[in-house]
Amino acid sequence: IGLRKKMPTLPSTGLEIIAEASLADKKEFNTLSFYYGKNWVPHGYGWIFPMQEPYLKIGCGVLQPLRYSSLASFDEILNKLIKRVSWLENIRVVEKHGGSLYGLGIKNHVKGNIIAIGDAADQINPLGGEGIRHVLQSARFAYEVIQQSLKNKNTGNLLRYNMLWRNYIGWKWFVGRQTARIVYPYFSDSWWDRFTGLLSKMSAEEIFDVLFEYKAG
Repeated sequence: IGLRKKMPTLPSTGLEIIAEASLADKKEFNTLSFYYGKNWVPHGYGWIFPMQEPYLKIGCGVLQPLRYSSLASFDEILNKLIKRVSWLENIRVVEKHGGSLYGLGIKNHVKGNIIAIGDAADQINPLGGEGIRHVLQSARFAYEVIQQSLKNKNTGNLLRYNMLWRNYIGWKWFVGRQTARIVYPYFSDSWWDRFTGLLSKMSAEEIFDVLFEYKAG
């Protein structure tokens, strides 16, 4: 609809499957697993997230894969991760999906009586690649301004969405983008080991604050 003036040339990419893991131990459905380092997912990370038992989300994401001519295909990276995790034997793939993100989204989300939200507006955490919480929040903002526009019979009220979204992300996404440009291309396995060691000393709440709420203190 013409809201993005220029398409960036180096998107980041992710691939994910939903799999039935009927042989997995019950403890695996209470665990969020992340896999960092070149032996797992070069220039990115992999994940295994539980859904309703016996289903799991298994995926991998890479920051700007077009920068690396020797990078394996995403199918190869994901299959390698699955083979290295012993309890993923005999899984059944239910769904497979993937996509690209550009990092900081679009500046203007409104055109006439149209609002771009969620993946359509690239509203994805540029550091961790997380999208679902931000999609839900953007939908709440859209609902608020749409209700106001209907009440006032004025589509100009929709422009308030831009302000609500900018206030929501603040400076955090810019910092996340810059951090990603350092961490994923240049962190060695030894640095990932140090990072993991630091996380192991933190509570689940503290880890969530650092990785997803950008709170370093």
